[in-house]
Amino acid sequence: MAASPALEASQDISRLSLEEIRAHEQPRPAPPVPASASTPGIVAFDITSRFRKAASTLAPGELVKDGFFTLFESVGALEIMDPKMDSGCLEPGESLDNDYDVSKPLLPEEVLGIIDQLLCHEMAWHVGYPLSQTVFTCAYVESILMPAPSTLDEAHFIRNPAVTTPSPMHAVLRAYCLGLLKTCGQEEDFVTNTYHRNLLDKFSIESVRQIILETSSLLQGLEDSVPTDIIRALHDRLLLRHSFLAATDAIQYRTAPDLIRGPWRESLAMVQGLQSSHALAKDVPDAFSAKLQRKLASTMPPRPIVQLSFDDAFGHIKRLFEDGVEVIDVLETWRSSGT
Repeated sequence: MAASPALEASQDISRLSLEEIRAHEQPRPAPPVPASASTPGIVAFDITSRFRKAASTLAPGELVKDGFFTLFESVGALEIMDPKMDSGCLEPGESLDNDYDVSKPLLPEEVLGIIDQLLCHEMAWHVGYPLSQTVFTCAYVESILMPAPSTLDEAHFIRNPAVTTPSPMHAVLRAYCLGLLKTCGQEEDFVTNTYHRNLLDKFSIESVRQIILETSSLLQGLEDSVPTDIIRALHDRLLLRHSFLAATDAIQYRTAPDLIRGPWRESLAMVQGLQSSHALAKDVPDAFSAKLQRKLASTMPPRPIVQLSFDDAFGHIKRLFEDGVEVIDVLETWRSSGT
């Protein structure tokens, strides 16, 4: 009986040797020429040929055990070039650093959009997401925190005003960012990891609140060049941040519930106007980047930015102020019943 064509083909393939298969393969392209390292103080050697020669002596499945190669290093070796684990792994054509220019001019509606996006990230942090995926993804926040400012004047994303003169819109955004970071610093008991970023701890709350007040006064002089509704929206957000900071600092008045309750009620009244003016904002997505996570003191690679809608963020911050007022009422009732 004649063999089937499929069986004959299978037998022919089995008779081919490994050399015959390789003879029909296309020649592999030459490896790319390694980049030369010309950094001062660093002497680079190309060990590719040595490494390949040493690796060729190993049998399949054979491992090399070194006394100084610990479990941590071995797990780290498995992470190399794995996008989910390797914080330095880049996609083809992707750059390591964020190319966003924090000194470029900003339109008033763009500043409003960045502020509202920061509010969304702040509320996402309040509900449990890490700073690395929320507040710290903003290029303006990163530029304020790093290098760590030694004075409050240095806490600016434009560090050299002689090169780039900050505009009034830069001042508004900076004031809001300072208030945001100081608020996060007040809530640091709930921060599991600040990634070696100092949340303006060395600066007092009053000094930051003073900057916010001065900047809100600056807005009043822009009525001839900026639409009134946008000025009002920016002004409301600065004053809300000013009041929010006071609320976080009011715990010092433990024996005076009215002094504690005041900033919380004031913040709750101010927050009502945020939702109606959000339509004036213009999104600036380039001002936020997951690449900034690579600069943080973390063993985790960049994770996606948490995207919380403005409506959800508005609901969270409104509920936050409502809860603050209610907690103070409960504490006052408890103190009254205790006496």
